[in-house]
Amino acid sequence: MRILKNAAAAAVIAAATLTTGASANVIVDLDKQGSSTFGSPAWKKNVTITTDGQSKRVAAGLFRLTDGVDQVLAFCIEPETFLNLGEDFDTTDTSGDWSDSWGEIVSLFETSYEFVVDARTAAGFQVALWEIVVEDDNNYDLSAGDFSVSAGSGVLNAANQFLAMIGQQGTGAYNFTTFANSGQDLITAETPIPAAALLFAPALGALAMRKRKTA
Repeated sequence: MRILKNAAAAAVIAAATLTTGASANVIVDLDKQGSSTFGSPAWKKNVTITTDGQSKRVAAGLFRLTDGVDQVLAFCIEPETFLNLGEDFDTTDTSGDWSDSWGEIVSLFETSYEFVVDARTAAGFQVALWEIVVEDDNNYDLSAGDFSVSAGSGVLNAANQFLAMIGQQGTGAYNFTTFANSGQDLITAETPIPAAALLFAPALGALAMRKRKTA
C-alpha cells in the first residue's frame, strides 16, 4: 500500500473519498525487497498445514514486499495457493469477499496485529488468518477440521491467543487493501490517517511556514 507523503495531495484524496465513498482499483507490480519474500528481518516459521486431507510444509509469516516505491507488509489469505510475483496484482476493496469470514479477519487485525513483533508472532498471526478463512463456522481448532497445522508450540500458542481475542474490544483500527492475481491473494493493514487531519494538514503547514518567516 502506498503511503501518502504529500499533505496537500492527501487532503484532496481524503476529500474525494469522503465525497464519493469509493476507491478505484489500481494495478500494482509487487516484488521482493531482497532475496526472499520475507525480507529482513525474516519473520517466518516453517509449519505443516493440512487442507482437504493434503499436507504440505510451508513458511508462515509476514511478507516484506515493495511496489517499487514503498514497503508493502502483507499476509497471505489463501493457504492452498502459491505466491506469484511474476504477475501484476489488482488492489481492490474486498470487504465483500470472503463474506463468511470478513468480520473475523477485521477483528483479528484490530485485536492482534499490534502484537506481531517477531517471527513467532508473525507465523502465529498467519496461521490464525488461514484458520479463519478456511474454517468459516467460527469453530476454531488448529488440530482438526478443514484446516489444521503442525508447528512449534510458540507458533501455536500465539495463533490460539490471537484466535481467542476475536470479537473482543479492538486495540486499533486499520485500512485494508488486498492484492489479487491468479496466485495467492494478499492483505495489508495500515493505520488510517484521520480525515480531518488530512484536510487541515496544508493549512497547518502554511501556518508553520509563516511562523518561520516571521521568526
